[in-house]
Amino acid sequence: MESYYNTLKITKVHLKADGKPKISRYFKWMYVVKPLYECMNINLEPVVPTFKEPPTNDLLNFSLLPQIKKGSVYFDDPNELVARLNLLISSQNAGNTGVNNEIISILEELNELYIIE
Repeated sequence: MESYYNTLKITKVHLKADGKPKISRYFKWMYVVKPLYECMNINLEPVVPTFKEPPTNDLLNFSLLPQIKKGSVYFDDPNELVARLNLLISSQNAGNTGVNNEIISILEELNELYIIE
């Protein structure tokens, strides 16, 4: 905690450009950064807060019906879509996990164009 306190004090990463704190409801802010920030404001050395496990409800607060966001594909030509799809699948096979949404969007677009079923 002392190392984290010193890091925050030096880098000021917990502050916005105007000097106000970046407030959050995340566990790290509530139980780590906020107490250290309060110590900085009254010029006290950090007091190591006692760690208490948060209620499971706070950690796993998911809705039962997640909102599905749909992106858009910027290709009109089916050949361009297929070429992009091949590139994305190759990227995914190489280990890139951030292309799933675009792959799904292209597949949906190809399905709407009746190129795949």
